[in-house]
Amino acid sequence: MQELFSKPTLLEEAVERIKALYGRKDASKDALAAEIYSYLLAGLVVKEDNEPLLLPEDPLLRRHM
Repeated sequence: MQELFSKPTLLEEAVERIKALYGRKDASKDALAAEIYSYLLAGLVVKEDNEPLLLPEDPLLRRHM
């Protein structure tokens, strides 16, 4: 999933890509969206070399971290 979010992606596009790439065709869009939000939040909390695994591209968001 880290590769999927290596560049900005709309939530709807991410849901469809996850359905296709990870064999999640039967999962609801809401369930996949919840998983994506969880992954993104965890990426801000989990650290590697004292840096979050996922950093937002938006400079306004980065300023408040």
